[in-house]
Amino acid sequence: MMPLWIALLLSILHIASDKSDIHRNEVSMIRIGTRKSKLALIQTELVKAQILKYFPNEKIEIVHVVTHGDKVLDKPLGEIGGKGVFTKEIEEKLLDKTIDIAVHSAKDVPMELADGLCLGAVLLRDDNRDVILKRKETGKIGAGSIIGTSSLRREIQIKQIYPDATIKSLRGNVGTRIDKLKSGEYDAIILAAAGLKRLGLDNDKELDYIYPDEEKFISAAGQGILAIECRNGDLKDVMAALDDRKARICLEAEREFLKCLDGSCNAPCGAHCTVDEHGFNFRGMYAYDGKTPKYAVINEKPDEQWGKISKPVNADNTDLKFAISLAKRLVDVLKSDAKNTDIKKENGNTKCCLNLKSDNGNIDKKDIDINTKKDELKKSFTGNKGMVSLVGAGPGKRDYLSIEALRCIKKADVIVYDALISPSILNEAKMDAELIYVGKRADKIYKKQPEINELLVNLALSGKYVVRLKGGDPFIFGRGGEEALALKKAGIRYEIVSGISSSYSVPASAGIPVTHRGAASSVHIITGHEHPAKPSEALDFSVIAKEEGTLVFLMGLRSLGNICEKLIKNGKNEETPVAVISKGMTAKQRTVYGNLLTIKDEVRKNNIEAPAIIVVGDVVGVGKQICEWQSKNEKKVLSGKRILVTGSRNMADSLEKEFEQYGGETIAISLVETIPDYSDCDDIFNNLEKYSWFIFTSANGVNIFFDRLRNLRVDIRKLANARFAVVGTSTKKALEKYGLYADFIPSKFTSKILAEELSKELTDKDKILIVRGKQGKNFIEDKFSEMSVEFDKICIYETIQDERRADEVKRICPDVDYIVVTSGSGARALRNMAGCEHDNIVAIGPVTKRDCEEAGLRVKLVAEEFDARGIVDVIINDIAKKF
Repeated sequence: MMPLWIALLLSILHIASDKSDIHRNEVSMIRIGTRKSKLALIQTELVKAQILKYFPNEKIEIVHVVTHGDKVLDKPLGEIGGKGVFTKEIEEKLLDKTIDIAVHSAKDVPMELADGLCLGAVLLRDDNRDVILKRKETGKIGAGSIIGTSSLRREIQIKQIYPDATIKSLRGNVGTRIDKLKSGEYDAIILAAAGLKRLGLDNDKELDYIYPDEEKFISAAGQGILAIECRNGDLKDVMAALDDRKARICLEAEREFLKCLDGSCNAPCGAHCTVDEHGFNFRGMYAYDGKTPKYAVINEKPDEQWGKISKPVNADNTDLKFAISLAKRLVDVLKSDAKNTDIKKENGNTKCCLNLKSDNGNIDKKDIDINTKKDELKKSFTGNKGMVSLVGAGPGKRDYLSIEALRCIKKADVIVYDALISPSILNEAKMDAELIYVGKRADKIYKKQPEINELLVNLALSGKYVVRLKGGDPFIFGRGGEEALALKKAGIRYEIVSGISSSYSVPASAGIPVTHRGAASSVHIITGHEHPAKPSEALDFSVIAKEEGTLVFLMGLRSLGNICEKLIKNGKNEETPVAVISKGMTAKQRTVYGNLLTIKDEVRKNNIEAPAIIVVGDVVGVGKQICEWQSKNEKKVLSGKRILVTGSRNMADSLEKEFEQYGGETIAISLVETIPDYSDCDDIFNNLEKYSWFIFTSANGVNIFFDRLRNLRVDIRKLANARFAVVGTSTKKALEKYGLYADFIPSKFTSKILAEELSKELTDKDKILIVRGKQGKNFIEDKFSEMSVEFDKICIYETIQDERRADEVKRICPDVDYIVVTSGSGARALRNMAGCEHDNIVAIGPVTKRDCEEAGLRVKLVAEEFDARGIVDVIINDIAKKF
């Protein structure tokens, strides 16, 4: 008689009859839903081919679906919701019958499917492994190496292999991730082997492929498997033809493992189940604290307890039940205090194999009873701590930021910032950097200092590089010393990056030299806002009043009367000159003058507001002379005006240059950013020579197009016979950076005018490629279709809202004179984040004006020339009308 376990395993491995004999009686349209990435489309084509193999007469339509996970590419998966980020929208289309089936990477399928849906078929598993990619010229991965991944599971395990490496979030499709590796943004990245093979990217001659030991690097549950989701009871014959019993059992067991741990595709756990003639092999990894991985393996053959099997394929799912029971047992072991245990049965007795790292880094194995004392199984792991840079941002103007400070900001994973920094500085942060506001003024506190200290420590302990960004210098009344001590106590690495202090730079901007021959040979910087816990006479005014040098009081506007009174009381001449400088180094800077007796009244009469600096001493008289000369000779038309620019970083930079030459202060808060999307365009890049015209509708499109051209190593000589049309001057300048010059610019800088005017110059032989963003309007395509012009288009980027800037823009809006909106996406972002009801909103052109009004914004000014220069002109004309 055949042993029971052999019969059970044969039933799993058996192909349930020759599926080529299956016939589908009813022929109808099957609509397959899929994401738009190249990998998703290839996987969908694989499923389509399988359906046509068994049902050659079937009609199939592929429907593209954009999911939340596809839209939000600037955050790690764990921050946008681990469950269903790539499937929710697809399930909605299944339920409303827009599509009939959906193709998923099984690892992305949420644990709980929507009511009415099921996994109709599970396809034969491909390679389940993860693979580390690195450039061939890169040396060994080690200290200082940057490894890219957005998976917590991968991050935890790679830290065990390369403990000194830095982990950096990596999002985007597979091609984009590899491009980032080749460009040097990362030293190594981790990807799924199955996806690389399906894309044909598993043998790039420029890259090394490193496959980690599967004992040390457990893959995600379902990795390497394609699953088909459908409505309950639909397409039963098709699903039965495609379903692979062995893959289904392994997938269900791995998903059960995740369910028991309340996990998702981005949970800190991994699972991989296999079955062959030797039995089941089930490996699991779980990091209960999100940092320290525990490993366990079960090797087992089925028991007699599952009953006699009489059919080749289990009608009662005995095989599946057994696999699920192994998943539950594996979870029980991993949740125990035991570390790194393998479980297997030998001669009917359960044994576990303890995996311990030896001194030489290898894995030693030792068989012990599973009931061995737990203390013998314990092993500690320590994750790498991050680092904190305490950075001075200078006195409130971006140009006063040091090169070293800028370097820190550009590298930071998290920026914890104060109210007194220039908001434009944050435009230099990475798109995936977290921005945390902890600003405080005398009357408003977002976080108390002990909370800030704790925040910095916790962020660093999570392995992140943190920049604590402060106005001025962190060690001059910036409480940087307190933060440094807190970090030292916690064992966190830190550095101090000094900044230009407002104590001397703000007086200088008002013409006041804090030292001046014959007036002051010393300067004394004093807090004007003592800690309430200190005694009232913590500052000894009997000493301060006798100092011959300049006295500079920071944060003292509320205490101005008290400061002046105590200085006079302790012997300072009441005629001593005093200046109060409000909102220094900004367009709203104002200075009032007086002496120790009169300055309080001057401040009140002129409505001087915080933040303000008080300067006491004879140098104030010198400064008044200098400032009067400056006012007569250097005042510009936009002096005193603060202008908020909400467009992308490129647009903000160009506007800032225009505004500042006229004396205006530009506050750049980019509410929208462009994210490259190459999913629709790589095939076109291989055939560029067939196009006679290239149309670019934005500078972003130009830059992303040529970046991709370079990354794919496409010879630019393919464009030798092409002509170029651009929508405006900024797009023209972007093209010129690549040594190419526009052949056509419309008389008005809009896509609609470009289409109307360019169409008159085209011939029947011309073939056009339109390069644009996803959210752009279809003016050009509609016009060309109307005229039967042959064209292709690639939507090479997507514009997303940068929600990180929402709190900031709300705080800034009431304090600016004009708000500039340069696109419809910018208009929608401004409304969504600030609900803005500002009186002076400026639109770059009539199309953007209409977009603003549709978003609920009231536009006052519209540029006549639709570029940065046109915006400056319309604001200058508006100011001129008021005089």
